[in-house]
Amino acid sequence: MKKYLGRSIKYLNDKTLIKAAEYSTKGGKYMRPLITVIAARSVGGRLKDALNAAASLELLHNTSLIHDDIMDGSSMRRGRLSLHRKWGKNVAITVGDANYALAFYNLSRNKNPNAMRVVQELSKYTMRICAGQLMDLRSSKNGSMRNYKKTILLKTAKGFEVATKIGAIIGGGDKAHVRMLAEYGKNLGMAFQIKDDILDIAGSEKKVGKSLMNDIREGKKTLPLIYALKKSGRKKELKRLLKQETIGEKEAREIIDIVRGCGAVEYAYRAAEKYVQKAVDSIGNLPGSVEKQLLVRLAGYAVSRGK
Repeated sequence: MKKYLGRSIKYLNDKTLIKAAEYSTKGGKYMRPLITVIAARSVGGRLKDALNAAASLELLHNTSLIHDDIMDGSSMRRGRLSLHRKWGKNVAITVGDANYALAFYNLSRNKNPNAMRVVQELSKYTMRICAGQLMDLRSSKNGSMRNYKKTILLKTAKGFEVATKIGAIIGGGDKAHVRMLAEYGKNLGMAFQIKDDILDIAGSEKKVGKSLMNDIREGKKTLPLIYALKKSGRKKELKRLLKQETIGEKEAREIIDIVRGCGAVEYAYRAAEKYVQKAVDSIGNLPGSVEKQLLVRLAGYAVSRGK
């Protein structure tokens, strides 16, 4: 995938754009393109076609991360400086725009008869990312569980859903295969995002590869925080800390102590594990194969990573 992305980026035809785009794609886990390829292979698809679709999805996902880091003011991404901190906001925004164009140009060169369906799915996914991002920015005003689930569905789970769905489509799967794999991806994405919430509170910056406490500093309501605000015996103190204009290291440690002390992290783990089980159950009728086994193992990884 790294080599395929590298060849695609060369089409940008500008040295600065190419270098900055290459920088932005390094260090990722490539979870979405990986499950696209596995899904395609699980229904008998060609690797070449799957890689093309997977690379386009990764370019779109990468753009969402670039823009997200700018809007959140995040300084770290994948264990090093975020793109806008390394190259400046103007270059970062331009790389994001170029990635969008490159993703769809990439797909236009795919000769698979189902390529246009993939274009449609990725176009809808892009619109959902935008809706999810705005909802995420508004989450500080609406910290309900319902709003949280809707936000992570649009912002994260739909990305995993489209990954497995376009894999099944480009691989030539029938309607039942597409439906099963899409459901798997959606539930995997929910589990993945909840684990991200846990890592933001209880992770190691070195292992996670990005700044911690970013969501809380931005006023966003993550699952452990929503639970703590309802169940913690120190919720009044927690609300006071969250209302502060600036959350420094001292305040951050206090927030972490309150959230960890009320069982919020354990609650979030249980929620993530339920989505993992839903993901595994959704592909129960998928024909047995090495690829199916890989999908089951990846579902477990969504929760075990970062330990």
